[in-house]
Amino acid sequence: MEKETKWYIKILIFLLIVVFSPVIICFLLWAGINVLIEWLKTPLYKKQYQQSAYYQDMKIPYRRFILQTSSYIFYNAARKQHIPMELIHQDTNNLDYIIYQEAIYLFPPFDGMGYNDEKQQWEVD
Repeated sequence: MEKETKWYIKILIFLLIVVFSPVIICFLLWAGINVLIEWLKTPLYKKQYQQSAYYQDMKIPYRRFILQTSSYIFYNAARKQHIPMELIHQDTNNLDYIIYQEAIYLFPPFDGMGYNDEKQQWEVD
């Protein structure tokens, strides 16, 4: 025999749905608007990417989120400071690395990296 749900459990479930449905709807609207905004910004991101030193030197096609990669940010900053280095891009796995003064530097996921002239070394933020 099937066990019937008590009447007060049904009322509680109904009240929870009524209370939380506006929150769920607002979240879905917010997420949808953010996705739409990012989709509309894609042409601006592509233009920014094509004007960068990274693209002009490497000719790597644009892909989503490339503007946030550490190798892209680092390479453009290093080129601005005229630091002599060589960037190698691997097409097979989209990983980049730098050759600087006969040393290889890999790009793990981190937020920022720059060259400190006073200490004569690379620093990660």
